[in-house]
Amino acid sequence: QFKEFYSSYYHPSNSKTVLYGNFDIEEKLKHMAEFLDSYDYLELDSKIIPQAHRTSPYTIESVYPVSPDATDTSDYYIMRSWLLEDSTNLEINMAFTALSRILSGTTASPLRKALIDSGLGEDTIEWYESDILNTNYTIGMKGVAEENIEKVEALIDSTLTELSVNGFDERTIESTINTIEFRLREANYGSYSKGLVYAMQMMPSWNYEQDPLAHLKYEEPLRVLKEKIAGGNYFESLVKKYLLDNGHRLTYIMRPDKTYEKRRIERLETRLAEKFETLSDDDKSAIIDQCQKLQKLQETPDTPEALATIPKLPVSSIDTKSEELPFEIIEQGLSFSEHNTNGIAYMKFTFDASHLSKETLTRLSLFGTITRQTGTSKRDFVNLSEEIGIHTGGLGNSFSISTPRLKADKIIPQLEYTVKILNSKIPKALEILAEIFSDFNVENTDRIADLMRMSKSNMQSSISNSGERFATIRMGANNSAAGVLSEYTKGISYFNTLTELNKEFEKDSEPFISNCKKIKENILNSRKLHVHFTGDKDGLKILQTNLSTIKNSLSDYDRTLIDMDLELFDSNDALIIPSKVNYVGKSLNFYKHGYDYDGSFAVLNKLLSREYLWQEVRVKGNAYGCYCNFSANSGNFYVLSYRDPHLKKTLETFDKIPDYLNKLDLSDDEFEKMIIGTIGSIDGPMSPDQKGSAALSYHFTGIKQEHIQAKRDQILACKKSQLKDYADIFNELKNHGNICVVGGESINDDKDLFDTVTNVFAK
Repeated sequence: QFKEFYSSYYHPSNSKTVLYGNFDIEEKLKHMAEFLDSYDYLELDSKIIPQAHRTSPYTIESVYPVSPDATDTSDYYIMRSWLLEDSTNLEINMAFTALSRILSGTTASPLRKALIDSGLGEDTIEWYESDILNTNYTIGMKGVAEENIEKVEALIDSTLTELSVNGFDERTIESTINTIEFRLREANYGSYSKGLVYAMQMMPSWNYEQDPLAHLKYEEPLRVLKEKIAGGNYFESLVKKYLLDNGHRLTYIMRPDKTYEKRRIERLETRLAEKFETLSDDDKSAIIDQCQKLQKLQETPDTPEALATIPKLPVSSIDTKSEELPFEIIEQGLSFSEHNTNGIAYMKFTFDASHLSKETLTRLSLFGTITRQTGTSKRDFVNLSEEIGIHTGGLGNSFSISTPRLKADKIIPQLEYTVKILNSKIPKALEILAEIFSDFNVENTDRIADLMRMSKSNMQSSISNSGERFATIRMGANNSAAGVLSEYTKGISYFNTLTELNKEFEKDSEPFISNCKKIKENILNSRKLHVHFTGDKDGLKILQTNLSTIKNSLSDYDRTLIDMDLELFDSNDALIIPSKVNYVGKSLNFYKHGYDYDGSFAVLNKLLSREYLWQEVRVKGNAYGCYCNFSANSGNFYVLSYRDPHLKKTLETFDKIPDYLNKLDLSDDEFEKMIIGTIGSIDGPMSPDQKGSAALSYHFTGIKQEHIQAKRDQILACKKSQLKDYADIFNELKNHGNICVVGGESINDDKDLFDTVTNVFAK
């Protein structure tokens, strides 16, 4: 097969050589063909057998662990899932990509909205699994009381029945198709390599012996979908055939269990004890011998001969000049990054929040969500969501906190709205934003209550699934003002705030509504607004012509900056969640302990993450991963393991970094690989909008091109001896660093290491 491909591509009579960078494709293909010529093609039966369709629905019930101290045990999960067509069915694959979004892909989607409005649970669960052979669609709820489980099932059935009979709103369909088509044509995968993403998109057909390029050729399935929609009642027929009349339907129910984790550990200990009793002395010796052999294998470095077989670029191939990102101040409050974006405009509307109090800032992320998802006096939030979907490629909001360069005690809090849209529709995007800024429905208490519940529920899931992120945030609160504010607005402290806000809002919504009105006047302020445009000059002109639409929708008051009281935590914290593994971290602000930044630290960071921590924590310690990171702006350094079965042992490994550095003996080849890897991390692919965002961030934090170039120069000029010199600052980390561990009840076995031990979900 390869030779057929090669022969169709390579033409010896063609004297022209095709080069991609320094890569001669023809020469490489010819070399590969000669190598493979000595092998015969084997016909293997690798076909995946599809799951047989059931004719009647079935139910599975199970349990999941919650804290023994949890006061609320009504947190059931219920999910309804249907088996659909194979992923190789391109028409149905595209159709359900659209239908799943129509049904439940946004908070305005009819099925998701019906579930949220019912108040039967905290939030919905939904996905369309399209990458495996047997595709499936799932919808359900979390945070459901036991007595409401059957009500959730009944509501799903009745809503689907109503939609199949009465049909879908045409604007909802139009919004969905526009959003899907925009994303397909934009093909913006951020920092991910497009080639890698395309390779992954090939799998749903390639894995199952179909055309590898089938899922990349979206034009035809999209055309067929539009044609079927134009014919009428297409999605209604899909709901009836694949959901209502489909016998292969699973209902999955999970109930919380306070004793589950204890029983699991006891069962494991019993099994191990029983197994141990069956072992003879020879069996035990054999196990010990195998462990010793494994440990020796892990501790023995690869030979120079083995390492030499790994291809690598020479350092001389690296461009010594840093990429200069386009950035221009057009006028006060307006900046521009010129990139070829194929007529797509990427706009950021950033409001400075440094004049707001700490209490107000803790509500700013939630406030941003409320502005976008409560509707306006002109239209409810469903119609507003449809309007956004019809005319734009997406509108979002975020709250960020950054630190000016080399000023650890200063903070830059910002509320940001982002929108991507075709140049021709920029005026429409500005109209939508102006309507949101000036007229969002702050009195829509039912909707706000839903948003608050969903925010709390989503954050609880994030804490359980991404413990390393919350450990990092908590450690930052020991080191800098920005870290403290991040903990109050993004960390476990914010989760506690959300929990209390939900309780208070249920009792009396007026204080929160009144506060939102004050925030609106203070933050949605033309004097605090900075607009950044990434795209071409034609789009910029359209923006400039219509920018008054936004400014006229905002308040215009001069606000005084506030000096916030952001006292550092200075504590060693354990945060207990239902988990079998731990997220173990240690941190220190290096600037406060005498370190002056040099780009060579980036090389050290790569060495520690890729070599020392990988070997000691990942390979030997069986953690899922481990890494370290340093903020050149604030001076905050942290080292962190994730999904780690250990705690104390990992912290001891962190404290041995100085010993590792003192004994460091890298070969020239190994050192060069670290240099190349460090530059590779810096020079990773960025989409045009990411480049525009990075340039804007540099502007806000005071990072200039000479700073970026100086770091690159220092990396390329780094000497092996410099890495050993960092042992002293890591001794400071060992002796003065703060620790934070997010993990399970086993933390209590080492509670003497901590100043505070908190059960996160006990309340």
